[in-house]
Amino acid sequence: MKAYFPKIDENDKNVTVAFRYAPDKNHENLELRISASNAFGVFSDGKLIFRGPIRSAHGYSHVSNVEFRSVMPTCIVIEVAYYGINGFAYVDEPPFLAAELVANGEIVATAADFEAFRLTDRVQKVPRYSFQRAFSESYVMQNSREALYRGLPVRYPRLSLAETEGNTLTPCDISLPILSPEPINAVIERGHLGVNPTPHLFRDRCIVNIGEKLKGYHFDALESFPPDEVAALAFIPDKCGDYDGRLTDGYALFDCCVNRTAFIGLIAEVEKSATVYVIFDEILWNEGASDPEFAASHPQGALPLSFYRMECCNIVKYDLSPGKYDLLSFEPYTFRYLKVIVKGSATISRVYRTPYENPDAERTVFNSSDAAINEIFEAGKRTFVQNAADVLTDCPSRERAGWLCDSYFTARAERLLTGKNAVERNLLDCYRLAPESPFLPPEMPAMCYPADHNDGVFIPNWAMFLIVELKDYLRRTGDETMTDGLRDKIARLLDYFSRYENEYGLLENLPGWVFVEWSDCSKFLTPVNIPTNMLYALALEAAADLYGDDSAKAKAEAIKNTIRALAFDGEFFEDNLVRENGKLVRAGNVTETCQYYAFFTGVANKADYPALFETMLTSFGPLRSTDVYPNIPRSNAFIGNFLRLETLDRYGEEETILREFTPYFGRMSERTGTLWENNDPHASCCHGFASYICVLYAKIAFGYLGFDETYKTIILRENFRLSGSARFPVPGGFVSIEITNGTRAVSIPDGYELKIVKKRTQAL
Repeated sequence: MKAYFPKIDENDKNVTVAFRYAPDKNHENLELRISASNAFGVFSDGKLIFRGPIRSAHGYSHVSNVEFRSVMPTCIVIEVAYYGINGFAYVDEPPFLAAELVANGEIVATAADFEAFRLTDRVQKVPRYSFQRAFSESYVMQNSREALYRGLPVRYPRLSLAETEGNTLTPCDISLPILSPEPINAVIERGHLGVNPTPHLFRDRCIVNIGEKLKGYHFDALESFPPDEVAALAFIPDKCGDYDGRLTDGYALFDCCVNRTAFIGLIAEVEKSATVYVIFDEILWNEGASDPEFAASHPQGALPLSFYRMECCNIVKYDLSPGKYDLLSFEPYTFRYLKVIVKGSATISRVYRTPYENPDAERTVFNSSDAAINEIFEAGKRTFVQNAADVLTDCPSRERAGWLCDSYFTARAERLLTGKNAVERNLLDCYRLAPESPFLPPEMPAMCYPADHNDGVFIPNWAMFLIVELKDYLRRTGDETMTDGLRDKIARLLDYFSRYENEYGLLENLPGWVFVEWSDCSKFLTPVNIPTNMLYALALEAAADLYGDDSAKAKAEAIKNTIRALAFDGEFFEDNLVRENGKLVRAGNVTETCQYYAFFTGVANKADYPALFETMLTSFGPLRSTDVYPNIPRSNAFIGNFLRLETLDRYGEEETILREFTPYFGRMSERTGTLWENNDPHASCCHGFASYICVLYAKIAFGYLGFDETYKTIILRENFRLSGSARFPVPGGFVSIEITNGTRAVSIPDGYELKIVKKRTQAL
């Protein structure tokens, strides 16, 4: 396919172009083959039917096949946003559209046949949504877009198309999200607007750090800055009156019950000009009740909803002229709560959202006899689908970024919930195809990708996780093409690390953002960080297994032995070593997380460190008493508590998992319907890695260990703990499990054999 786009100024950013085509006859089996940069939406007669792209590496773009199912469209519109900035959610590449309309295998139109318009109702010079993502959304609507979607004359400037270079186009086998609008009806508060005497001024780094390293529009160049406008408002709840959609200098707060990632929709009608703001977040910020900023903006007990939590600009703004509008955000956002604010007067007859999520996990059914576990499993599944639309992301809100380490855990959930690893394969393939970054060491993979890391920040630990996950991926899929394709990059990466090995064979003064987890263990990083070296040994072992490198295996074992000799104080592994008179000695710093790294990486095991294992088992964990080891910092969710889960599972401590983590995840599920990045909700409340709990609950409740695709084997553990029914997808069908009165009945697809094991097989 040839690529096209209007000629725009090379310094232009945040430009949105609509491509429109009206089929001249009723074609059968009409399909759109499409690829574009940076982001695009496909509309059939005004209905959003696909949002892309399926992201890929620099210089590559996936081609998606979009079907027009039952109704032949009279007008097809493709909206393409060219952001022109760096970030974690999209790569910074020139804009293009490559498209073909195909009917019964015959090309009936290409991108060159579409007419193009600049969508000037989207304000161009606005702040970024976050440090990691592209621009926020602000609109000045003189009329609705109905004429655009119906093929009628429009006021938008007509643009001439020019052929562009585009990217190398590649096929894609990821299931496309099913975009189905759903209403939002539950109003939990309505009220009128006042004046906030002490407004919070949103001045995050995505506002003040604009420059060569972080692209965007400088503050003094902005045409619209909704954060200050919303911050100037006070929200005063009304004591009576039902919500009928009419708002005059007022607001309505909606509760969607659970977190979802979706496009935000409004049907609005205004008789005179009005301004509508939509603010949203995953939680009500109840912790902010004592915060004077919240107290000023939410007087008289109004429910506090923050638009700047996590340093995100959670606002979509519309300036509306008289008329009726069907408004839909261009980008997907993550929220449970949504507040519609009207300055002036407007009737908001409908509020809705269109979820943007992986569709494959819906085939999984988990209905055990434990209601609490069922709720957590659903929360884990809900967390997964929002973080697996095209690559495995850390969160669907602040970043939408394909992070390593997160992906190690999320990939296991993908295997369980979808019966395949298509999204993981795409993420790994992005790393396989990625060119050297001019901002990173040439051997170093980006900490998240596809992305542009112009600030030069990288996490060497996450590069190690790439190797560890690759071994896991090969075990799950048998896909040697991927491992072979990454062989040279892995070899160069290990060579890079070897330059920082000291006389003990340990990594010392490792460059970059050495990250262990979100806790106090990140205070003890220099000069020799022990959890990092434990992970380094595990990565070397993985590389040895992947590529038959005996020297890497020997080096890994030597590192483990050195850690055992130097870092273990007789009771705990200490977090870092320091230099005294040229020798490495223990610094006296001990964290809970370091002990989990020891067991996770195989530096420690139950047989050789029974006392440490017992301490870890009985004195640590999410229910840990503050009176026990008060000087040892606790672990956070990411990733210490998940390394704990992994360790408990390996050693058959199922009772401990159920006792500790059912209430731990239960409070998350109860509050947001999703699982969190941290122990508390100050960060992302929908973080992909946390969906890994689904894998453990499938093991514990039903004894399901997964399947071996190569040998066509369904693997179940001999023991199971609960009754109920479950269904898990596998290639070619489903594994169905029914447990009644202690008896388990299993149904498997043709061509598979059932294998019951006693030992603790990892699987998945």
